[in-house]
Amino acid sequence: MRPTTIALSLWLGLALLGPACTPNTLPPAEIARDGDPLAAMVNGSPIYASDVRRAAASEGLIAEAETLPPGSPVFERALDALVDQRLLAIDARASGLDRDPEALRRLATARERILGNLRVERMLADEVTEEKLRDLFEAQNRIAATGPERRIRQIVVADEEAAAAVAERLEAGEAFADVAEELSAERGRSRWTVRGALPPELRGPVFALADGARTEFIKTADGFVMTQVSARRAPDGTAEFEDVREDLARFRTFQAVEELMTDLRDDAAIVRGDDLPLPEETTE
Repeated sequence: MRPTTIALSLWLGLALLGPACTPNTLPPAEIARDGDPLAAMVNGSPIYASDVRRAAASEGLIAEAETLPPGSPVFERALDALVDQRLLAIDARASGLDRDPEALRRLATARERILGNLRVERMLADEVTEEKLRDLFEAQNRIAATGPERRIRQIVVADEEAAAAVAERLEAGEAFADVAEELSAERGRSRWTVRGALPPELRGPVFALADGARTEFIKTADGFVMTQVSARRAPDGTAEFEDVREDLARFRTFQAVEELMTDLRDDAAIVRGDDLPLPEETTE
């Protein structure tokens, strides 16, 4: 199976697009969102609480599944950013930038990305269900009964520049656990895992580590991941579902996206590189 190049994070935290409207406003929702309270109105254009939560999650201020109470410091910080973004967009429309060719190209690209993100979201809603995770748990538990486990912490960053900055902190003597919990929330906490619950890129390097050792940063669909092993054991096959649910969901998400992208690539007519047709010559 060809590894996918799509990052799982690509379907999180993108701006919403809407139809054209008057120059000094952005399009209000055509139908009120049931159960989604307003967070602000900017020149008659609504910003909803779900928009604020989604923006906070995309910035890494909260976990993706975490709730965000209105009025909290993180909520207000994310709302301030959305208000500023809306004001800039309103001003851009008033200046005619929504008809600028470069703006139209970027909007078309954003629309394409949002549609792709929504396709992945809908697929994951069907594929990463409680029933399927429990089926995976039972299968992994059967494997774990005869296989090893590792107690790990992980640091996950978005790019090589951030990875280099983390490496400098660790080399300077900061504790791995402190940096991991600061930067990676749930994944920075110590937990037991089995080989099959890790992304394929991590299984060999992680399970080759001695106690206390850590990997270099390894690129995965989640980003660049460094893993430290603190303990090893031969399990008895009696792990609790809730203890490994997050790892199973992450593994099934990666697997489902990879399967989708492999199927789409196999069915597509993709022309690249030297096989591309030459541009047509123009005559003066």
